[in-house]
Amino acid sequence: MVEGGRLENGKAMSLGGSNPSPSARRSARYAQHEAARKAAARAFQSMLPSLSSPSLELAPETPRLWTIGHGRSLADEIRALLIAQEVELVVDVRAVPYSRWALWARRETMPNDLAPIEYTWMGDTLGAKGILDWGARFEAPDFQWGVDHLIELARARRTAMLCAESKPDECHRRALIGRALLERGVGLVHILHDGRTWVEAPKAGPAPPSAAWQGQAAPRPAHR
Repeated sequence: MVEGGRLENGKAMSLGGSNPSPSARRSARYAQHEAARKAAARAFQSMLPSLSSPSLELAPETPRLWTIGHGRSLADEIRALLIAQEVELVVDVRAVPYSRWALWARRETMPNDLAPIEYTWMGDTLGAKGILDWGARFEAPDFQWGVDHLIELARARRTAMLCAESKPDECHRRALIGRALLERGVGLVHILHDGRTWVEAPKAGPAPPSAAWQGQAAPRPAHR
């Protein structure tokens, strides 16, 4: 007889249960990290207005970039939404270009799945997975270079950046990248899954100089 417990296979077992398994501890750590990451994202994103207000119009001369999130949609559905907006180039801004919810959304296969729309990946400079300090990431030289290079691509072709979250106001493509674009005088056209678009106009007044938008290629900094 073992006081406060029972005997199993010759070992005393606590009535309160065994210690968490390594996988359970990893899951708990991941959940804590994700909660902290999402809290940081919400705090940074709170600086932007809500997208629940009526869509704005962009002046014809205003440079613009489209955005879309694949969510759980099929490749054909995302391609149709992009074609409806006459998008010519998709820039994948996911740090990890794979999805457990949309198995087709893999870096290796997306060029075929989205054809005739061209595809490129820039998650190494514009991704935000695991980032807790969004303010520091926003100021990082490689992120700023990535934003300028994104604008450079958009000068040549009608360009959309793609991430995972369906709703733009839950994604870094708006809160982080979009904020940098708006500060540079670039408008945002968010493509929603029902075919509608939400438009965000850049701030009034002169935008900070952007080497890319002036047709100059900025040198790429060392990778973070």
